[in-house]
Amino acid sequence: MKKAVVATFMVMAIGLWAQVALAGFSGTDLFLPSVGAKPGVAPAIWYTTVYVHNPNPTAANVTFYLLERQANPSPMSYTDTIQPGDTAKYDN
Repeated sequence: MKKAVVATFMVMAIGLWAQVALAGFSGTDLFLPSVGAKPGVAPAIWYTTVYVHNPNPTAANVTFYLLERQANPSPMSYTDTIQPGDTAKYDN
């Protein structure tokens, strides 16, 4: 009986740990080293999709900057507002 209780506890602990381990990245600055859309070996097409989730109770403003090679004194940018609890999907 004691072994069954210990085994059950271990399974529950591993299950709780796995949920924490699968948590998303949070931060104020995030860099994507490579994004784009290009054809691959037919019929493949490579593209980037970015999901941004706002878990906060207030709206969040997000800004994307296209930082190309070399100096970027005035990079192209895109700004959006994500409502509380929403997830926005951005395809390129």
